[in-house]
Amino acid sequence: MPPKQTDESSPERERHNLHMTPELKARLADARNKSGNSMNGEIHSRLEATFDDSAQRIAAVILPLLQKLDEDDQAKFADLIAAMAR
Repeated sequence: MPPKQTDESSPERERHNLHMTPELKARLADARNKSGNSMNGEIHSRLEATFDDSAQRIAAVILPLLQKLDEDDQAKFADLIAAMAR
């Protein structure tokens, strides 16, 4: 097996070729333009995010919305989550 190539700009990262459809490449290009990442950076951050704890990601989205609810609606929401967990 040939030795793995590393990205010269970052010695601890390995280089890999990636095949994708033109449509996916266009979607990634749009996303990187919005985020300010390089194409490699966008792919890397999206792959890294797939290994994150999904409960933490969901909580990060829900918490700001939950804080906008009044106390009664927060209690209803908590009851709904508890019922879903059963």
